[in-house]
Amino acid sequence: MAGLKVDFTPLTQISSSAVNANTIYFRDWQINNEILSAQITGVQLLFTTVNPFFSDSLCVYLDGLRQLLGVDYTVTGNDNFTFTAGNEPLSGQDLVVDYRRSDL
Repeated sequence: MAGLKVDFTPLTQISSSAVNANTIYFRDWQINNEILSAQITGVQLLFTTVNPFFSDSLCVYLDGLRQLLGVDYTVTGNDNFTFTAGNEPLSGQDLVVDYRRSDL
């Protein structure tokens, strides 16, 4: 152990506030229970989320029932999806989505 240097000075010091400012928490990028019911007109097929999402993460619930991708709806963009004809929500129904944000 000859020649071992015992004093160590880091090249860069990072304060805990700097680390926290650059940390994205799970709760920030996972959106649960975003309510889209206000967009329902009875004839509307296209619905838009507040944030862009990963297409494989979108879960759509109509009146509490999970809708099937490719059967009940299709993803048409990074922040919107379309119900298939005949499956569009009717006025008074509840439309809720869960997804992972893709913009963080």
